[in-house]
Amino acid sequence: MTVLVRPATTTDVAAVGDITVKAYSAGPGAGTADYIAVLRDAQSRLDDALLFVAVDQVTGTVVGSVTLAQAHTPHSELARPGELEVRYLSVDPNYWGQGVGSALMAQARSVAAEQQLVLVLDAITHNTKVHDMYTKMGFVRIPKRDFSPVEGVDLLAYIDAASPSYRPGAHE
Repeated sequence: MTVLVRPATTTDVAAVGDITVKAYSAGPGAGTADYIAVLRDAQSRLDDALLFVAVDQVTGTVVGSVTLAQAHTPHSELARPGELEVRYLSVDPNYWGQGVGSALMAQARSVAAEQQLVLVLDAITHNTKVHDMYTKMGFVRIPKRDFSPVEGVDLLAYIDAASPSYRPGAHE
């Protein structure tokens, strides 16, 4: 499958919200009704962060999205100055395993490189599939930055060691 990754527009917001909920619900990360509402709220991501979509080149259908948040902005939980945070990486489950997530992460890396920032992200502890994906992409754990946004939800922190802006030990 060939996808085009581009900045999201207001016409993409409903599809992005639906895909994000669908993707998180199909995996081990949907959580509470309150969090599902956050996942569905793609408009706030478009307003307060950088939101990109992956579009199937044949059908024109939005099949995934990723949000990039600067440190100390509404969608950032982990990023510090000099870092750009990957949030809400989502691929329609019907397109899993077809390179959509990799295309979205390539866009994230490109934006981070343009801004001379290093990517950081977090993943829920029990989603070992995504841990493996990030490790294969060159992300490394930064255990000192693991956190729990709410009781019972433990998140593991990662940083892009392949980034030109990465300095071992400087991001702990």
